[in-house]
Amino acid sequence: MGPMVGELPVAAEIKVYLLDSPDIDFTFSGFARAAEFPPIRHAVRAAIDAVLASQLVMPNGLTKELVERKDVMVNEHTRPKAVLRVRVVKAQGLQGSDWSLFSKSTSDAYVQVRVGSKTWKTSVVKNTCDPEFPDSDVHDFLVYDLAQVVKCRVLDDDWLNDDDHLGYTEPLQVKDIVAQSNKPRELYSNVKFYRRGSTLLGEGGRGKLTMQFSLLRLDPKPMLTGISAASAEGFLLAVDIRNLVMPARLADIIEVGVRTERYSSFTTRVPTPQGKLKAAVQAVDKTVRHIVRQGQREGIPLERLARITGLEDGMVHEILKSGSKCPRTGQPCNLAGERVVAEVPFNTTVFVPVSKRELESGLVTLLIRNTKLEVLAKETFKLAELGTSWPMGPKSNFIVLKDGEQGIFTLHGKASVVQLHK
Repeated sequence: MGPMVGELPVAAEIKVYLLDSPDIDFTFSGFARAAEFPPIRHAVRAAIDAVLASQLVMPNGLTKELVERKDVMVNEHTRPKAVLRVRVVKAQGLQGSDWSLFSKSTSDAYVQVRVGSKTWKTSVVKNTCDPEFPDSDVHDFLVYDLAQVVKCRVLDDDWLNDDDHLGYTEPLQVKDIVAQSNKPRELYSNVKFYRRGSTLLGEGGRGKLTMQFSLLRLDPKPMLTGISAASAEGFLLAVDIRNLVMPARLADIIEVGVRTERYSSFTTRVPTPQGKLKAAVQAVDKTVRHIVRQGQREGIPLERLARITGLEDGMVHEILKSGSKCPRTGQPCNLAGERVVAEVPFNTTVFVPVSKRELESGLVTLLIRNTKLEVLAKETFKLAELGTSWPMGPKSNFIVLKDGEQGIFTLHGKASVVQLHK
């Protein structure tokens, strides 16, 4: 619960979330057994994992707002505590998954690393059971709790079939993984991590994997101009998103994203006022909705219909709008008094790792998406202009994202850069 406010109910929201992605097992029955075919099963599992990660795993979660206050940053407790920098060095003694007629079996190996809701894959090293990965195979993971688990898996890349599993390393919490840096770690057929402190390991002898881990701490003082710290190990771009003013009927649920050359991060999905109204209307009994529409046909004013049914004016307005179709388009008609724009509160911060090179010459894109992942609006800026003409910096607290077809979106907030140190 939190953050705390100086009035009842004391906490501004309740948020339920998971530290790590859960292990899901499922079976198909009846006609659905056709989905047991490995490529289909893999696609289904990937889809389930993606939905769970985007909705429940930190920094995401299910949120119930208790106090509607625009000045409360409701996601302060999901700010990253640190950044885990991961580099895959090499693997040795992997099983050969690709059979060859004239030579011994080899593999086209790559490594998959998962921390929280994010998964990263290395490049593929072909035709060897002892792959050495390029120095560029480095990834920065945002860490929200040092008890989050680091899961590493080696796979064989297959073009036509499902990728072959080669082995897992023992899952370890972030607070323990740094001690394993540059140490060859055993690969097992399967693993299971229990938060009570025990780990179930399968058959070993599948080779060894060597990785490097560095835990980088966030500087508490954000940089607003320039790049002054030559000693910094890296940087985070922090974009505080307060609210978004957008065309009222464009989407029921939206998310705001920040995208750089190598990384992207999005807010949790937030219902627009239109989406909240639609959800509320769906919860209204069908008989009540019929009474509202019948009352309109008989000429009863909206305000009186609201008093008769006990509904808010906005809900009566939405019921009438959803029940009336325009003859030309077949879509719900706009009614007199309907809002043209809507304000959507976010009150959260999006963090994206950036390198010093990106800060000097890179670009960042801010974008708005709906639940179909369609981009409603976007705008691209130079990171080097953060402290001067960059919007949402020290001189302004808003940015206008224009789209010729959808309308104008105004995003209120501010941006800064956070330094990372060992």
